[in-house]
Amino acid sequence: MTALSNSNPENVSSQESSKRKFMQSISLPFVMGLFFVSALMVLLITVVVNIHMERYSAMVAAATTNHLKSAAMAAAKYIDIAELDKYHTEEDTLITEEERKAAEESGETDEDIEHDEAIYKKNHNREYYELKKRLANLAKQYNVLYVYFLRQYDEDHFQYIVDNDFELGTVVGIVGPETILEIQDISRRALSGEVTSSDLGMHDESWEGLIAGFAPVYDKDGNLYCVAGVDISDQVILDQQSYSKTMTILQIVALSVSVLSSALSMFLYRRKAKEIEAAHTKLMESENNLRQAFDEVTELKVQQDGDYFLTSLLINPLLRKEVQSSALAVDFYIDQKKKFIFKKRSAELGGDICIAREIVLRGKRYLAFTNGDAMGKSIQGAGGALVMAVLYNSYIDRTPLSPGLYQKTPEAWLAGIYEELQRVFASFSGSMLISAILGLIDEETGAMYFFNAEHPWLIRYHNGKAAFVENELTMRKIGSIETDTGITIRAMQLQSNEVVFLGSDGRDDILVGIDMETGQRVINEDETRFLHCLEDARGELKRLVENVARDGELTDDFTLIRIEWKKPPPAQPPEFESARASAFKAFANTRDAHTAELLRKAMRFYPDAEVIEKLAVCCREQGKDQEVIQTYQQGLDALPLHETLLYSMVNECRRMIHKIFDESKGKEPAKKSLMEYLRLAIDYGERLLIVQPQHLKGMLHVADCYRMVGRFADAKALLLRARKISPDDDILKTIENSLERDEARRMEKAAPM
Repeated sequence: MTALSNSNPENVSSQESSKRKFMQSISLPFVMGLFFVSALMVLLITVVVNIHMERYSAMVAAATTNHLKSAAMAAAKYIDIAELDKYHTEEDTLITEEERKAAEESGETDEDIEHDEAIYKKNHNREYYELKKRLANLAKQYNVLYVYFLRQYDEDHFQYIVDNDFELGTVVGIVGPETILEIQDISRRALSGEVTSSDLGMHDESWEGLIAGFAPVYDKDGNLYCVAGVDISDQVILDQQSYSKTMTILQIVALSVSVLSSALSMFLYRRKAKEIEAAHTKLMESENNLRQAFDEVTELKVQQDGDYFLTSLLINPLLRKEVQSSALAVDFYIDQKKKFIFKKRSAELGGDICIAREIVLRGKRYLAFTNGDAMGKSIQGAGGALVMAVLYNSYIDRTPLSPGLYQKTPEAWLAGIYEELQRVFASFSGSMLISAILGLIDEETGAMYFFNAEHPWLIRYHNGKAAFVENELTMRKIGSIETDTGITIRAMQLQSNEVVFLGSDGRDDILVGIDMETGQRVINEDETRFLHCLEDARGELKRLVENVARDGELTDDFTLIRIEWKKPPPAQPPEFESARASAFKAFANTRDAHTAELLRKAMRFYPDAEVIEKLAVCCREQGKDQEVIQTYQQGLDALPLHETLLYSMVNECRRMIHKIFDESKGKEPAKKSLMEYLRLAIDYGERLLIVQPQHLKGMLHVADCYRMVGRFADAKALLLRARKISPDDDILKTIENSLERDEARRMEKAAPM
């Protein structure tokens, strides 16, 4: 017997009443509102992605064009006309018999150069070979494949003069009248004095893998002598076009499915609502109709899961882990709370992101990483995560293409990406926020820079102990408007085999039980619980995840990034101590060039701070100011977070700034040199204040530099910090007076006449 056959009229009446109350609680406007919000969210995400893809395409094209033109102009000024005028035929470039014999007698070896280059060197005179080598260095400096010079042969043809290619299969070199090149439209414009490049808007795959830039080369009388050209690979343009097409297709599909799903869902609901209203008096007879209604609700669920699935297809490719360095081991764990099945495919959707990619800043490789948690559940959180992932990856992709980004310090790079993220998220007027940690790790030294925008605190694990790196909240979520606190960058030095962990708040939001009196859920509030789980897991990611969920249930998206610094500390070679002792002994007696060379020798063995300081003293006493700066820069490349070296560098830059002013004797100081020393003082001074935020002299030096470059607001902020430490400091008062005077002068200039 089934339960239905045992039902009595009272039970049926009770069931009928319950069903009526249930159906009456659902209103058409409520359901329509839900579908409207879902469709609007997908449309909003599509619009944001399209805008940033268009901006990204434009920036790639502009950066590539500027790169080509700047490299071509640099090449045009790099070689003297007199050198180029030596070569008009192939015979001008070949080695003479006397030069060949002299080279053989000198015993020179070519072990340190490529095979093709060695063959080329043996068959061509030394001046022409050295000219090609210089062009090869220029090509490496400006990150181009080929640099070359062309002179006009006749009205429609060019003649090669020289290039940087040594490969036997592709080398052109100088050619005679029997082998000439046709003048194309882009290079013809260079003959008229215009700096030109390939039209990237018309780019296609028929360019044989290269895009070019040209610049005119003038002699000392201003007459056009020849044309300088550079070539780079077109792969970045092809990749960007392919990526844009893929994203466009996904957006069209997602938007179309969302609109159709919403329209179909409302149509089905309205039809079913009419059937339910007509069946209020016949509930027993409508059992089959009710079952059909549940089936249709299931169908709607499938359609909603389709929307979720398409959104996950947009997000997942952006959660990238691209790490090649042997010094670092990076692992992700991603568990989004919203899980669903769409067409037998299991998937998940949430607002957490994990990204780790490598970048190059000023010739040094860094690991860029972020872990973020967007506000909202399922589709709302996924929208914020998608925006964050697109912006972060776009900023990384633009870095090698933009000299302004490539030349930034790690601190300035982090400040730049924070400003971009804050500007975009703030445009949503507080409806889209994200907490996140963003950072950079120097792959050579293990120096780590990061900021935390109201995300769970960073954790370091070393020698079996886990501890929080931070102990206070210094920033609000990205996108906050009324409570925007700006950016606070921190720095730390990773030790060998040390591991850092980043995680969303899902690591702490664990359901640990039910309150027996109130029946409410009990959520873990002990943030140190995660530290104990980490220590029990001995730093292993898989065991850590098991430990977190061991005594409770996850209630939110849960993501982790594990980064291990594997590089051992630099070892002192046996020769270092003796070299150091000899250098220090000489330093105690004299500060001449011989002592400086002994200190350089010791420094080459091992980056010792005391050796660096003494070498700087020697160079300073010998009047070699540039070598002092170079010495500190070399030391800080190896020891980027060394407080003493940072302050010495800032102090040395300040000394050079005062020296420039003293030598000008009331005249306008050398602006180029002055601005360079101000830039160095600010760059290293800001890092000093990251390493030691309470460094009073560092604050005063940087504040004064801010004043001299016109950053009055930043200068005031630093002076306010300094006043809290030492309000009666004489230097502080002097800088405040100078700042007040400079502000008054600026206001006088700005006032209308």
